[in-house]
Amino acid sequence: QTLSACPPGRQAILRGGAAACVELCRHESEAVQLNGLRVLEALAVDADGQKSVCTAGAAWPCVALADTTKSSSQEVQRAALGIICKLTNLEAELAALVHAGVVPALVAQLSLGDASAQDMAAASVRQITCCEDGPGTIVQARGVGALVSLVKDSASSTQAHAMHALHSLAGRVEAISALASEAGLVPACVLMLRTSADAAVRSAAAATLWRVSDA
Repeated sequence: QTLSACPPGRQAILRGGAAACVELCRHESEAVQLNGLRVLEALAVDADGQKSVCTAGAAWPCVALADTTKSSSQEVQRAALGIICKLTNLEAELAALVHAGVVPALVAQLSLGDASAQDMAAASVRQITCCEDGPGTIVQARGVGALVSLVKDSASSTQAHAMHALHSLAGRVEAISALASEAGLVPACVLMLRTSADAAVRSAAAATLWRVSDA
């Protein structure tokens, strides 16, 4: 963990130690898990590090540790969530991340996480809506209702991520029915049209209403 905090040490771990750090996350000791997560956090600060962490198979243990139904501490859950969210910056890896089960973990945070966790999760879900299998998986995980709730009651940055995610989902055949049947969607979009200072958010809300009305 100390080595990962300095550039030479981080590079050395990236060259051959990322997989060993992933294995620490599978250890039965929560303290060891947390140490492994801290190293992975330090490695995943840029695209090259995120690629190495993803290639090392970090998504699977991070999904398990971020599970809000398990007994992991909030510190472990938050660290695992942070890594998952960093990995969703890799467009080329989104399909693999969806396959690893990140969507249910992220959707759970949309509803159960604190404000910071909700913001991170909403940004990642927004990214995943652009993935081939992402929209259908989000619908299956009951993510539409969670996103609508964030649009109606969260900080402006989280609202923006949630609204853009809904707009993206509204453009997908496998998701439009779920949006059209979500009772809170129209009021949430109208709220954004009336109150958002962000023109892009208002545009996304208007386009979502149009797509749903045409469903």
